[in-house]
Amino acid sequence: CGAETTVVLPALPLHLAPVFSGQWPLLPLLSSFAGLWDEQKKRLSEREPPRICFVRSVEADSDLAAQNVEAAYWADDGIHPNDAGYKLWGEHIGRGVMRHLE
Repeated sequence: CGAETTVVLPALPLHLAPVFSGQWPLLPLLSSFAGLWDEQKKRLSEREPPRICFVRSVEADSDLAAQNVEAAYWADDGIHPNDAGYKLWGEHIGRGVMRHLE
């Protein structure tokens, strides 16, 4: 890693994973933990803005958020995206990185 390397820290949309749907108290607990972790990543990116890029949650991209909850974008385990889901998430992260580099 050189001084000009950009570190990308994406928010993790655990709360959208079908495996946790309706799983109380697991879903609220995991969502809280993921939110705390995402907040740490965001604060780190604010301290070192040119070097660290935080890509906000998919909810910031309403089209992606609507698509991402569909079962067609999740692997059979219900927690990992499938190829189409990774493509959507990758495009979302790519847009976030492009905004950061502009």
